[in-house]
Amino acid sequence: MLNIIRISKTLTLGLACALFLSLPSHAELIFSENFESDGLNQRYTSAQQGTFDGPRTARDWHWQRQSLNQSGNTNFYTNYEGRDFWSGINLDENGSTSSAPSVLLFDPISTKGISSLKLSVDLASSTGLESSDFISIYSIDIARHHKTLIDTFEAGTSIMTEYDLSTAFQTFDYILPDFNFNFFQLSFEAYTNASKESFAIDNIQIASARTQRQDDQVGTGTTEVALVDAPNHILMMVLVAIGLIFRKTI
Repeated sequence: MLNIIRISKTLTLGLACALFLSLPSHAELIFSENFESDGLNQRYTSAQQGTFDGPRTARDWHWQRQSLNQSGNTNFYTNYEGRDFWSGINLDENGSTSSAPSVLLFDPISTKGISSLKLSVDLASSTGLESSDFISIYSIDIARHHKTLIDTFEAGTSIMTEYDLSTAFQTFDYILPDFNFNFFQLSFEAYTNASKESFAIDNIQIASARTQRQDDQVGTGTTEVALVDAPNHILMMVLVAIGLIFRKTI
């Protein structure tokens, strides 16, 4: 897999500076989903789920496991594990909008006694995406009904690292912030507005993570960015800039 992204929570200047002092050194798997079996309404639910294989005059769409896709119009994906993954194409035709996108929501995951989590997920997209096409990843605090943005890929490009998606699946790793609640949910939201625009998800893993100082283990080609409450992207970018400036002065 190609690209690695490490994310730490930062809310003040001190935390923004501390962002650059930690990297994961150990992880214990607590959740995984590779879509090799059908978990709909058992391990996850979806909004605007289903498929439509219309006549030649209509636009095909789907938002579901690839093996259930009747139209066969996302068979171009490569580098996925196993035989199945979750994908969606032409999502505006199934009732999705940019403000009410297609959703893949996983059942609650226990975080009791865990201070830090690592999310690993394989993502891919079609070519030819527009600025209105996106896939976003969220962490949801169930008790507070509070949603936190992990990353968004607009037109297939991460707003946090500028890494680009492609038709070949790539693995993205995120260090999630310290938790002060016992359960959370992982959510993916996607929207595309044309018949050949698509996103795909596979091999999701969540693990507990311990950290160590950066000078003990330095990753190659890694980027660390801030994680803030959605949808405050401006605050996120400001905090990242503060951390970069501080790092240059030490």
